[in-house]
Amino acid sequence: MIAAESFWWRLPILAFTVLAFAYFVLKVVTGGAGVDFNYFWLAGELWAAGENPYSDIFEDQGDILFSGKQNRPIYWAYPPNWWAICMVFAQGSFEIAGRSWTLMNGFFILAGTMLALYTFRPPLILGLVFAGTTFSMSATALTLSLGQTSALVFFGISLFLFALMRSNRPAMTLALVIMALKPTFGLSFVFFLVPQRRWWPSLMWAAGSVALMCVPALISIGPVPLISGFFSRIALYGSLNINEPGTITGLKHLIFGVTGQSIGILWFAALSALVGLALGRLATRAPEHSPTQAALLACLIAACLMIFPFHSYDMIPAVLI
Repeated sequence: MIAAESFWWRLPILAFTVLAFAYFVLKVVTGGAGVDFNYFWLAGELWAAGENPYSDIFEDQGDILFSGKQNRPIYWAYPPNWWAICMVFAQGSFEIAGRSWTLMNGFFILAGTMLALYTFRPPLILGLVFAGTTFSMSATALTLSLGQTSALVFFGISLFLFALMRSNRPAMTLALVIMALKPTFGLSFVFFLVPQRRWWPSLMWAAGSVALMCVPALISIGPVPLISGFFSRIALYGSLNINEPGTITGLKHLIFGVTGQSIGILWFAALSALVGLALGRLATRAPEHSPTQAALLACLIAACLMIFPFHSYDMIPAVLI
């Protein structure tokens, strides 16, 4: 009798997870080139031609190649360690590259989910709820539809959690390299590790790897045009309508709602670094692989999502809390 009651209680949760996974697979299989993938493909095309995507040519080529299409590329504001990834996807046609990008995003969401389950090994029911929520949440659907980078960040954070809870330095190095592709996420995680000396080798290896990933871009267009263009594009990118305080999340949205004032991103970067540093300091006093350490990691993810301005499609890592 008890076993039967347990089965009927679990059946809706199992059905939810199965339906969520089917929905996820459908989004991956039927997805094409998302409108935000335009940016990455165009950056790769320009780098392959020896041009500087951090210049006005990015917008000019966006007008030519994507005229009349939704979300025409205007500014390229991602860091130069994207060079190799963009170059790979620029080798094929836009349609094939976009299809491959969607499949890659689907793989990273699935891999990040499985890795998180392997790391924490929750009870079956909680694991099903976690997986079903990840597969069905709107942030996942938007990431797959738009061709955004949130899937890669989600996998990077899952790998970070695995590395920390299992004391795996190579995995930590890879996680930091992945999250460096989106510094708004990676910053607080880097500073979380700074007070913990056992992770200094991973920090140094990751810093060296990221620097090497930037070298081809530096060589192809020169350090001065790249650095000056990159920072100018960051400033311009923040002025776009899609990045206005009323359309994003985090403290910037809250402060704008209360005061009507828009605060620069550097203030949020400094605050994120300080919070990461403080949580990392607390982690040095917590036993390794303990519930306290896991709670600090949840606080780190929550603080990152709360402090920095993000869009709704960036919220996939929230499920890890």
